[in-house]
Amino acid sequence: MVSLCLLQCIHEPDMGFRRGSYHCTCSPGFYFHREFPRRNEFKHVYNGSDIERSYLHKLLNQSQAYDTSYKCLPCAKGCKHNCTDDSACQAEYDILMRGIPLGLQSFCMTISIVLGVVIVRLRKSKVKLKITIFLKRN
Repeated sequence: MVSLCLLQCIHEPDMGFRRGSYHCTCSPGFYFHREFPRRNEFKHVYNGSDIERSYLHKLLNQSQAYDTSYKCLPCAKGCKHNCTDDSACQAEYDILMRGIPLGLQSFCMTISIVLGVVIVRLRKSKVKLKITIFLKRN
């Protein structure tokens, strides 16, 4: 069923004052949904004469297209005005996919800092090698 709260209908002045001389768009925060493509789908509008024709068919029990074809569905969370489908407008972060590389990078940085501190502290100490073992083999 078409909810009046979801549609914003605008009169088309070129068509005069007669039935179907308007087009309807979805309210901000909702997106245009059609199960079957129509001629005005690229504009994301519902033609007033199509809506009235479908409503008449519903009243005569000929079709239920009025209840199923003219839908304005809510946008995904975080979308305010310009959504065209139910896909997310904001990036959704997966804590596991962000946490594993962050943990690995933090671990490597900590090891690097510890190695840097050890090298700075031991840079002036003398290293004694016992080479006599290698010389005695000959």
